[in-house]
Amino acid sequence: MRQSRLNVSPQPEEVSRRAQRLRTLVKKADDHYRQGHRRRAIWYYRKALKLSPDHIAALVNLGLIYSMSRGKHATAREMLRRAREIEPDNPTVLFNLATLTAQAGDAAGAMALLEQLEQREPDYADLHYNKAYLFAQDERWEDAQREVERELDRNPGNMNALIMQKAIEHQLKNNSPEPPQSPR
Repeated sequence: MRQSRLNVSPQPEEVSRRAQRLRTLVKKADDHYRQGHRRRAIWYYRKALKLSPDHIAALVNLGLIYSMSRGKHATAREMLRRAREIEPDNPTVLFNLATLTAQAGDAAGAMALLEQLEQREPDYADLHYNKAYLFAQDERWEDAQREVERELDRNPGNMNALIMQKAIEHQLKNNSPEPPQSPR
């Protein structure tokens, strides 16, 4: 005869110890990440994810580390996709997933993610810069100009946006039709 085991919820002190362990792992991972020790950061983030597979910060940061590693872009996108499944409207997840999606060559997918982010948080840092970049890649110069201006309205000191603005202005000037010559 088989016996059935009673599922007992963990005691509060056990939950507290586990939460503290998770905080410690993520803090150590974050510290190593900031110091440029990627392998150590990866190790701690993976340990944190074993303890809590749905930990958004660990998924996002691990994805970002993988995005900087040769041959790990698919793994990076997978980490961010998992994070999006857990928190579909998380601005950090959407922004970083859009960036990786663009890097993978899917500009339309990246733009869709940025537009979803814009619905949630229209002033998100670098949102309009990234949209301008995608429009510029597609040679949609007026749209790119509009987005880079929106970025500079929010962050006038954004050097990347200022440089992009000049490049877009140059493209618009070079692509504009010549004014008609007056008869002599």
